[in-house]
Amino acid sequence: MSDFAGLWRLDGRPVDDHDVSRLARGLEARGIGPARVWREGSFALVHRQHVFTPEDERERLPLAGPSGGVLVADVRLDFRSELAAALGFADEEAARPDGALVLGALERWGEAGVSRLYGDFALAFWQPGERRLVLARDPLRDRSLFVHRGAALIAFATRMRPLLALPDIPRDIDENAVADRLILNTADPEQTLYPAIRRVPQGHVFTVTAEHTAKRRWWTMPQPGGLRFPGHEATVAAAEAVIDRALASGVRAVGPVGTCLTGGMDSATVTLFARRHLPPERLIALTRVPGGPTAPDDASHYHDESPRAGAFAAGQPGLNWHAVGDDGLDWGEADRRRWFLETGVVADNRINGAWFLPLARFMAARGGRVILTGGGGNFFYSYDGGLVELALLRQGRIGALLRLLAGRARNYRPGLLALVKSRMLAPCEPRRMRAWRKGWDAPWSHLSALNPTFAVETKLLDRLDLSRYRSRSGPPRPSAHATRLWFHGDETIGDWSVAYRALTGIEWRAPLAGREVIEFFAALPQEAFVRDGRGRAIARSILAGHRPEEIVRDRRSGRQLGDWFAILTAERPRMLAALERLKASRSAGRVVDLARLERLLNDWPADAAAAEARRGEYHFVLTRGLETAEFLAWHDRSNT
Repeated sequence: MSDFAGLWRLDGRPVDDHDVSRLARGLEARGIGPARVWREGSFALVHRQHVFTPEDERERLPLAGPSGGVLVADVRLDFRSELAAALGFADEEAARPDGALVLGALERWGEAGVSRLYGDFALAFWQPGERRLVLARDPLRDRSLFVHRGAALIAFATRMRPLLALPDIPRDIDENAVADRLILNTADPEQTLYPAIRRVPQGHVFTVTAEHTAKRRWWTMPQPGGLRFPGHEATVAAAEAVIDRALASGVRAVGPVGTCLTGGMDSATVTLFARRHLPPERLIALTRVPGGPTAPDDASHYHDESPRAGAFAAGQPGLNWHAVGDDGLDWGEADRRRWFLETGVVADNRINGAWFLPLARFMAARGGRVILTGGGGNFFYSYDGGLVELALLRQGRIGALLRLLAGRARNYRPGLLALVKSRMLAPCEPRRMRAWRKGWDAPWSHLSALNPTFAVETKLLDRLDLSRYRSRSGPPRPSAHATRLWFHGDETIGDWSVAYRALTGIEWRAPLAGREVIEFFAALPQEAFVRDGRGRAIARSILAGHRPEEIVRDRRSGRQLGDWFAILTAERPRMLAALERLKASRSAGRVVDLARLERLLNDWPADAAAAEARRGEYHFVLTRGLETAEFLAWHDRSNT
């Protein structure tokens, strides 16, 4: 794992030491190695290495191949031995670092070699003879790659900071892009907050020459139904094999490996399979414990996941499990300016940082550099089959639909009519009807503090793709495939992942959202996830016998960040002070509805129970609105 940056001066001027120094400093991060540089005339590559796997110790990027092509990459490969075999490498060659394997694939197969790579990667491959640059990303969400193309300069980097350090690149903000981020509109996958900087989207290759940039999608998510097995048992066996392969690759790390164990199925599965591939002393299961009062549990949710996680851990002999609380430390998560400088984007970490960073510090104190999560699993591995009824209806499979509804009704307490309403009618509810019923002024008003005047002036509603945005304004789009595309295409997750890696020196991995796992589960028919009227059938079967019976019977779901209101209450004085300062910022007041934020801060809930009923307003609207406003004000000050 690593970070890299590069630049190409199209006017022929040689890259100077100041350019290289700016890029190298922009790649600074906790635990990262010194800069290594390849430079030739008007082109330069700068690379800094993290060490998360044993092979990273031997990585020496930038690396030149026999053809003269030079590679830099932020890469962690899965299924290394299979790629080495396809390349014809001998056993000693198969032990090469990941970068060397990637270079071998590009030298052997050209751009087509990108599709043979499994794992997390962003790469840049410079071909001096052809004066051609290839930029590519995996189909996943845990890497970023940004590019600037100007009249005299092309620059690229895995993080925003090195690009913003170059004086040739304008730092102007696109307020429309800020609004899109605030309302979670992800329609343009190349968009960043800076018009001068674009993103290489997931699963894409950009081929860059001095004259133009050619863009190609090399990966597409499978549609449901392309992969079928003769029965549930065969499906489960195949699924178990896919997950086992993913975890065998996912645990490759230096030092102990952590798992973020919650009360749910996904993290339990990750922990269970990680145990197969690590000795007990190298696996540490971590569960975040609320540090303050939580809302009372109810019929749908519980707010402290540690009892469930502890019960699961107790059934895994030898599992080293720790409940982790607040540690009172700060690695920079409380400093908004540091985050803005590090990432160049909105922080979005007022609560998340306080919750997740103690886990990172716990692992770092024990020599660990990798934490595995169950992220993404609920859209694929543990998908609940929530839209299968509509799929069966569209396919004309009425008998199968009736049998499914009958089974669902037996396990759905509100009854059959409520089931039909939630599973078949609600996903098809017209947007205007839902907005009228909910009392929304706009499709985004329930989840963002966007200034209504700004929305009108910029004609936001006219440019919004409402069919895609339905996944945000709810209910879910009536297609499992469309919902998965929406989830998978949220690039802000990658921004968060890369930024937290730089801040903490810890890599967070999501094995259940790996390429092979996604390709397997996305291709299954939706009915494969439902059995005997219950969703998440594959996950239930794989975990059968590994979870206490009381957890199996409990159908409630856990709330991460259970003490979110206690965290915000401690932050409230600082938020009130920040809001007063923000009133002097023209940009902040233009884009963000500061009056709404002030009302929320003044109308503070009496306790955690009262706050939980307004979770969306405080946990989401307030925090994201305030951090967006703070970012805009910071940008104004830093550019004056």
